[in-house]
Amino acid sequence: MDRNVETWQQQVMIGQLCEGLGRWTLEAWQMAFLRAPGFTLGWTAPRRPVIDPTREIPAKIREIEAGLTSRQRAQREMGLDPAVIRRERIEDAAQDESEGGGPVPPAPRTTRPPTATTTARPDAAQAQPAARKP
Repeated sequence: MDRNVETWQQQVMIGQLCEGLGRWTLEAWQMAFLRAPGFTLGWTAPRRPVIDPTREIPAKIREIEAGLTSRQRAQREMGLDPAVIRRERIEDAAQDESEGGGPVPPAPRTTRPPTATTTARPDAAQAQPAARKP
């Protein structure tokens, strides 16, 4: 169902309604100021809430790495402003350099989530279940 909503947003709301309003806006600008506007209009549907971030964020990262989408588009889909993120990352890098330290390295990526066998304590196998009382 979610894909149907995204398709409707892109093809009907943005493709027909917003694009038409955008053309009218640009035409009005050109009539009022007798020159082409120095800007363009872009449309992004409202962000979809993240239901399961442990699955959705890595999936989005894989889409970006595979070249199926851009970082900017992924950021916009999450309701974020790519220009603000880019500026803040540059500021963070400059601050890290001035303080003599580097950025905090990312946690190692795994291809699958940890399972119960990888997270169990070694002494847990030795524990015996409690006897049931009648």
